[in-house]
Amino acid sequence: MNSSPMTTIAQPRLVSAANLEATELPDGPIPVSTSISLDRQASPSPNDQPLEVAIIDDRPLLCDCFGRSLAAVEPRLNLKYFVDVEAFEAAPAEQKSDVRVVLLCMIWSKSRADVLLSQITRLKSADPSADVIVVSDIDDLDDVLKAIEHGMRGYIPTSDRLAVAVKAIQLVAAGGVYIPPSLLVWSGRLIKEMSQAPKQQPQAEDAFTSRQMAVLEAVRRGKANKMIAYELNMCESTVKVHIRNVMKKLKAKNRTELAFIFNNKMQQDLIVNKSQ
Repeated sequence: MNSSPMTTIAQPRLVSAANLEATELPDGPIPVSTSISLDRQASPSPNDQPLEVAIIDDRPLLCDCFGRSLAAVEPRLNLKYFVDVEAFEAAPAEQKSDVRVVLLCMIWSKSRADVLLSQITRLKSADPSADVIVVSDIDDLDDVLKAIEHGMRGYIPTSDRLAVAVKAIQLVAAGGVYIPPSLLVWSGRLIKEMSQAPKQQPQAEDAFTSRQMAVLEAVRRGKANKMIAYELNMCESTVKVHIRNVMKKLKAKNRTELAFIFNNKMQQDLIVNKSQ
């Protein structure tokens, strides 16, 4: 690795997300690891200096395991633990003064999105100098972008490896914004599917497209969304959209009822076809 010092630049260069885990962070500023540009200049963070990180998680066992695992990968992380955002807000100023990164561990859901986004805003208000990283499972890029608008500087999905999570924390501490490449790839596939989808002719209320029929058949066989997406070469979110649409058409309340109604419909259509 080149030992010559890096030159501070106003515009960040891109770091390949595929090589994030193997990348040794330089002493100088490090930009975003994906295709989101920065509007502020990164500050140097010497490698031999401890990095103060706060972990907020109301699940003590998971919180302790996560913290110990991070410390095992990177001993220079100085970790502080808080049970919730309120505890972080109430902590003495001297306890938060050196915190560079706050890891907000949460269970994300669409129904609670506004509440979760407000927690990010509160954290930034409680300690404006700290950068917030959300550790969760968000499957919608729009939600990730909304979180960034509320002050989030990084998103680490629970599917990431610990080594990647540590590098993401260091990137954010150095002034970058981290978004997992898998989310960007997924979004690109979804846009491509939508742009390539042929325009459908007006259909009867109970008619289905060929893709909807394929998804319905898979649901009838009891397959999970991930398996359906893999077999039909589509995004899992697209599968969910198809299931939502056919549930609405068939007035089904859940997947089990959907499979039952669809199975009966198939049998009725078969009887009609035989009688013709």
